[in-house]
Amino acid sequence: KKLSENEFFKKATDYSVKDLRMGAREIILRLFAFYLLGVENYPSNSDMDSFLCKALETLNSSEKEFDAIETKFKLAMNICVELFGRQSFRISLGKEYRTPVNKSLFEMLGFFFMKCREEEIEKVRQNKESLVERLSTLYKEPEFKNSVSQNSWKFSTVKYRFEKIQKIFEEVQIHA
Repeated sequence: KKLSENEFFKKATDYSVKDLRMGAREIILRLFAFYLLGVENYPSNSDMDSFLCKALETLNSSEKEFDAIETKFKLAMNICVELFGRQSFRISLGKEYRTPVNKSLFEMLGFFFMKCREEEIEKVRQNKESLVERLSTLYKEPEFKNSVSQNSWKFSTVKYRFEKIQKIFEEVQIHA
Protein backbone atom coordinates (compact mmCIF):
# COMPACT_ATOMS: atom_id res chain seq x y z
CA LYS A 1 0.00 0.00 0.00
CA LYS A 2 2.82 2.37 0.94
CA LEU A 3 4.51 2.03 -2.45
CA SER A 4 1.27 2.24 -4.43
CA GLU A 5 0.75 5.67 -2.86
CA ASN A 6 4.35 6.75 -3.45
CA GLU A 7 5.09 9.61 -5.84
CA PHE A 8 7.81 7.57 -7.61
CA PHE A 9 5.27 4.92 -8.59
CA LYS A 10 2.58 7.41 -9.52
CA LYS A 11 4.92 9.41 -11.72
CA ALA A 12 6.31 6.29 -13.44
CA THR A 13 2.78 5.13 -14.29
CA ASP A 14 1.71 8.68 -15.12
CA TYR A 15 -0.90 8.54 -12.34
CA SER A 16 -2.92 6.07 -14.40
CA VAL A 17 -2.86 2.96 -12.18
CA LYS A 18 -5.61 3.29 -9.63
CA ASP A 19 -5.78 1.26 -6.46
CA LEU A 20 -9.57 1.13 -6.14
CA ARG A 21 -9.51 -2.67 -6.46
CA MET A 22 -5.87 -3.00 -5.38
CA GLY A 23 -4.65 -2.89 -8.97
CA ALA A 24 -1.60 -0.82 -8.08
CA ARG A 25 -0.71 -3.10 -5.19
CA GLU A 26 -1.07 -6.14 -7.42
CA ILE A 27 1.37 -4.97 -10.08
CA ILE A 28 3.89 -3.93 -7.44
CA LEU A 29 3.57 -7.33 -5.75
CA ARG A 30 3.99 -9.10 -9.12
CA LEU A 31 7.21 -7.16 -9.69
CA PHE A 32 8.45 -7.98 -6.19
CA ALA A 33 7.56 -11.66 -6.63
CA PHE A 34 9.83 -11.96 -9.65
CA TYR A 35 12.52 -9.87 -7.97
CA LEU A 36 12.51 -11.83 -4.69
CA LEU A 37 11.76 -15.34 -5.90
CA GLY A 38 13.30 -15.23 -9.37
CA VAL A 39 11.75 -15.79 -12.78
CA GLU A 40 13.15 -19.33 -12.74
CA ASN A 41 10.94 -20.11 -9.73
CA TYR A 42 7.68 -19.12 -11.37
CA PRO A 43 5.52 -22.26 -10.98
CA SER A 44 5.40 -24.56 -13.99
CA ASN A 45 1.66 -25.01 -13.35
CA SER A 46 1.26 -21.24 -14.00
CA ASP A 47 -0.18 -20.59 -10.53
CA MET A 48 0.37 -16.85 -10.24
CA ASP A 49 -1.69 -16.67 -7.03
CA SER A 50 0.58 -19.07 -5.12
CA PHE A 51 3.64 -17.26 -6.50
CA LEU A 52 2.29 -13.94 -5.20
CA CYS A 53 1.39 -15.45 -1.81
CA LYS A 54 4.92 -16.81 -1.43
CA ALA A 55 6.35 -13.38 -2.30
CA LEU A 56 4.07 -11.68 0.23
CA GLU A 57 5.19 -14.12 2.93
CA THR A 58 8.82 -13.32 2.07
CA LEU A 59 8.18 -9.58 2.20
CA ASN A 60 6.30 -9.78 5.48
CA SER A 61 9.09 -11.74 7.15
CA SER A 62 11.73 -9.01 6.90
CA GLU A 63 11.25 -5.27 7.31
CA LYS A 64 14.96 -4.71 6.65
CA GLU A 65 14.70 -6.48 3.31
CA PHE A 66 11.64 -4.41 2.44
CA ASP A 67 13.60 -1.18 3.00
CA ALA A 68 16.30 -2.33 0.56
CA ILE A 69 13.69 -3.36 -1.99
CA GLU A 70 11.91 -0.03 -1.61
CA THR A 71 15.14 1.81 -2.46
CA LYS A 72 15.68 -0.33 -5.57
CA PHE A 73 12.03 0.09 -6.54
CA LYS A 74 12.28 3.89 -6.40
CA LEU A 75 15.44 3.80 -8.51
CA ALA A 76 13.74 1.56 -11.07
CA MET A 77 10.71 3.85 -11.28
CA ASN A 78 12.93 6.91 -11.73
CA ILE A 79 15.01 5.33 -14.49
CA CYS A 80 11.84 4.29 -16.33
CA VAL A 81 10.56 7.87 -16.22
CA GLU A 82 13.94 9.12 -17.39
CA LEU A 83 14.09 6.65 -20.30
CA PHE A 84 10.48 6.28 -21.37
CA GLY A 85 8.63 9.28 -19.92
CA ARG A 86 4.86 9.00 -20.14
CA GLN A 87 5.23 5.81 -22.21
CA SER A 88 6.72 3.80 -19.34
CA PHE A 89 5.30 0.24 -19.19
CA ARG A 90 3.15 0.78 -22.28
CA ILE A 91 3.01 -1.26 -25.49
CA SER A 92 2.68 2.06 -27.34
CA LEU A 93 6.34 2.95 -26.64
CA GLY A 94 7.64 5.01 -29.56
CA LYS A 95 4.18 5.91 -30.88
CA GLU A 96 2.12 9.09 -30.75
CA TYR A 97 -0.73 7.55 -28.79
CA ARG A 98 -0.64 5.86 -25.36
CA THR A 99 -1.95 2.48 -24.35
CA PRO A 100 -2.71 1.63 -20.71
CA VAL A 101 0.08 0.52 -18.36
CA ASN A 102 0.76 -3.16 -19.01
CA LYS A 103 1.25 -5.31 -15.89
CA SER A 104 3.70 -7.64 -17.60
CA LEU A 105 5.86 -4.79 -18.90
CA PHE A 106 5.80 -3.25 -15.43
CA GLU A 107 7.03 -6.43 -13.77
CA MET A 108 9.71 -7.12 -16.41
CA LEU A 109 11.17 -3.65 -16.76
CA GLY A 110 10.92 -3.04 -13.02
CA PHE A 111 12.65 -6.38 -12.40
CA PHE A 112 15.58 -5.63 -14.71
CA PHE A 113 16.08 -2.09 -13.50
CA MET A 114 15.91 -3.21 -9.88
CA LYS A 115 18.63 -5.76 -10.66
CA CYS A 116 20.93 -3.20 -12.34
CA ARG A 117 24.03 -2.00 -10.55
CA GLU A 118 24.97 1.70 -10.63
CA GLU A 119 27.43 1.28 -13.52
CA GLU A 120 24.74 -0.54 -15.50
CA ILE A 121 22.29 2.30 -14.91
CA GLU A 122 24.89 4.62 -16.46
CA LYS A 123 25.13 2.29 -19.48
CA VAL A 124 21.35 2.42 -19.73
CA ARG A 125 21.50 6.20 -19.91
CA GLN A 126 24.25 6.07 -22.56
CA ASN A 127 22.30 3.53 -24.63
CA LYS A 128 18.85 5.04 -24.16
CA GLU A 129 18.02 5.40 -27.86
CA SER A 130 19.10 1.86 -28.66
CA LEU A 131 17.14 0.42 -25.74
CA VAL A 132 13.97 2.34 -26.63
CA GLU A 133 14.28 1.36 -30.30
CA ARG A 134 14.79 -2.33 -29.51
CA LEU A 135 11.93 -2.42 -27.02
CA SER A 136 9.60 -0.60 -29.45
CA THR A 137 10.40 -3.21 -32.09
CA LEU A 138 9.86 -6.09 -29.66
CA TYR A 139 6.52 -4.70 -28.52
CA LYS A 140 5.25 -4.91 -32.13
CA GLU A 141 5.95 -8.64 -32.46
CA PRO A 142 2.69 -10.63 -32.32
CA GLU A 143 4.12 -13.43 -30.13
CA PHE A 144 5.48 -10.91 -27.65
CA LYS A 145 2.19 -8.96 -27.59
CA ASN A 146 0.41 -12.22 -26.79
CA SER A 147 2.88 -12.96 -23.98
CA VAL A 148 2.06 -9.69 -22.23
CA SER A 149 -1.68 -9.73 -22.80
CA GLN A 150 -4.11 -12.65 -22.83
CA ASN A 151 -1.58 -15.33 -21.84
CA SER A 152 0.56 -13.28 -19.47
CA TRP A 153 0.23 -15.71 -16.54
CA LYS A 154 1.21 -18.91 -18.40
CA PHE A 155 4.55 -20.48 -17.49
CA SER A 156 5.72 -20.62 -21.13
CA THR A 157 4.88 -17.00 -21.88
CA VAL A 158 6.40 -15.72 -18.62
CA LYS A 159 9.64 -17.52 -19.49
CA TYR A 160 9.49 -16.30 -23.11
CA ARG A 161 8.96 -12.62 -22.34
CA PHE A 162 11.65 -12.45 -19.66
CA GLU A 163 14.10 -14.14 -22.06
CA LYS A 164 13.26 -11.62 -24.79
CA ILE A 165 13.76 -8.64 -22.49
CA GLN A 166 16.98 -10.17 -21.10
CA LYS A 167 18.33 -10.49 -24.65
CA ILE A 168 17.62 -6.83 -25.34
CA PHE A 169 19.32 -5.76 -22.12
CA GLU A 170 22.35 -7.84 -23.09
CA GLU A 171 22.39 -6.32 -26.59
CA VAL A 172 22.71 -2.87 -25.07
CA GLN A 173 25.41 -4.17 -22.73
CA ILE A 174 23.37 -4.28 -19.54
CA HIS A 175 23.75 -7.53 -17.62
CA ALA A 176 21.16 -7.22 -14.88
